[in-house]
Amino acid sequence: MERREIERKMMAGELTGLICTNALELGIDIGKLDCTVLVGYPGTRASFWQQTGRAGRCGRRCVNYLILENQPFDQYIAISPDWLFEGRSENAIVDPDNLLIELAHIRAAAAEMPLSLDDVALFPDLGEIIPVLLNAQELKSLAGRFSWAGPAFPAGDYSLRNMDRTRYKLIVYPSMEHLRNVQEKRKGSLFNGKEITEMDESQAFHELHPGAVYLHDGEQYEVLKLDLVSRTALAVPFYGNYYTVPSGTEDTRILQTFQKETFKRIKKCFGDINVNEVISMYKKLQFHNHQNLGHVSLTRPLQKDYDTESTWIEIPENIVDTYQRLLVPDQRGELVLNNHFEGISYAIKNAAMMVTMTEKDDIGVILSNNALIPGAERGRKVSLFIYDKYEGGLGYAEKIYDLTEQIIYQAIEQVEHCPCKDGCPVCVGNYTLDKKTVLWGLKNFIEESESPVSISKQSELSEMNRPGIKKEYSFEMLEEKWDEFCEKLKRSGESGAAFLSMVKKVEVKEERLILQVENSFYEGWLQEWENLREVERLLRSYAICPADMKLEIQSETDWERVKKIRGKLNRRYGKDEI
Repeated sequence: MERREIERKMMAGELTGLICTNALELGIDIGKLDCTVLVGYPGTRASFWQQTGRAGRCGRRCVNYLILENQPFDQYIAISPDWLFEGRSENAIVDPDNLLIELAHIRAAAAEMPLSLDDVALFPDLGEIIPVLLNAQELKSLAGRFSWAGPAFPAGDYSLRNMDRTRYKLIVYPSMEHLRNVQEKRKGSLFNGKEITEMDESQAFHELHPGAVYLHDGEQYEVLKLDLVSRTALAVPFYGNYYTVPSGTEDTRILQTFQKETFKRIKKCFGDINVNEVISMYKKLQFHNHQNLGHVSLTRPLQKDYDTESTWIEIPENIVDTYQRLLVPDQRGELVLNNHFEGISYAIKNAAMMVTMTEKDDIGVILSNNALIPGAERGRKVSLFIYDKYEGGLGYAEKIYDLTEQIIYQAIEQVEHCPCKDGCPVCVGNYTLDKKTVLWGLKNFIEESESPVSISKQSELSEMNRPGIKKEYSFEMLEEKWDEFCEKLKRSGESGAAFLSMVKKVEVKEERLILQVENSFYEGWLQEWENLREVERLLRSYAICPADMKLEIQSETDWERVKKIRGKLNRRYGKDEI
């Protein structure tokens, strides 16, 4: 109703101007406008022409303004306006064979009309899905067809906006004091709170984590709590001058490869991967100039694991060797600073977004976990993964596979023609990375060349300053030298060293460290969050560990020994069972 009232007032001339988000881009006719002002490039040519097309209808003259922001696309348009005005609108990308979407359609279709042989033409995976639904007792075979036997309205299980069925609500309160009073009077109650939005789990972990600043209807709210059990976030109004961006670690595992091909100096592949994303901190970025005001760690990280589609590129060895020599340790001794792999990732993602019709939340970019371990023998190349950030994939990664060549050349052009001198957040992601070094890496995707003198000198300085904390053990050495490692922890007076020395077996598998303890009680005890965090601290302090290291705790119980101990305890307490 509100949108229709706006439309009526604009057409009647009661409103002479309207400030709005791009929500008015589609679905509303706001009359004969003389001018539009776009604050920032909207992300695609299609959206740009749709929004500017609000003015100048019916053959009328008009003026359109595009105010460029300090963002990669905007700055590229500033130096190459022909790209915007002479290029065609992007192709919309959709994957009609996404298995999760197909499953939802088949369930809904069966509830409306029994499935017949003709439906095979509509659903390519029908033969694999029907047996699964029969097993789940949601379908039954009847006279050569398959009728629905599940819940009354399966279409209601799915959102038209999101694929994830797990939903989170945001509840806002007028003030911190109001929220505190409500919690004290009625603990666990959402009394007097107002629900303003709902979203899927992945979006909630990115936008509703504790400390997040959430924007809704022009108002800012600070999230104070995210309850994973009730799936609700509690927030109060916020009046600060910054917004938040989540960060953490992402781990990928290749499930299967469908296509592979060599282009120039790179090998590119397309297939299914598993993504394990952990949100462990967030950045505070100032409005307008996007300056980083600092990081804040979450008390308890948020984890999301899903399968999706990805294109991955094997990075040539000369780039890997040079970039690894440039790495510098942080305060913990981890080689994560001066990471020019991040510059390449940033440039490739922005180029992929420009070439395909995608936004930053549609695709993700991540490096394989061996990128930041110099000289590590991990048995595989360092790879750059560009993946769909939707479970099952939506076709973006496959399009990126087809357009890899264009994306690489686009990334080179964006970095090379950025007006900055040494590198900036627009072209390479931040001011700490050297523009020439990132550009050299991108060009070496196409043709091999010697690293510039400036890079060689920089790598020599990095190696001279490395590491701030001397580490005798690599991640791969822990399996063979665990006892020696634990003795070093004991000599250093580290808490927890005695327990770790009693671990029965240690195994290293890619980025996973598997510790086998004596029984299931110790397994559960060690898996408590505080204990796991302490073990990880010890490992990272004394060994060179991958950024996305995973700790797995297993147990193998000696039942004969347990039986003897329990027998003695039972006799002591006079009970049949403990």
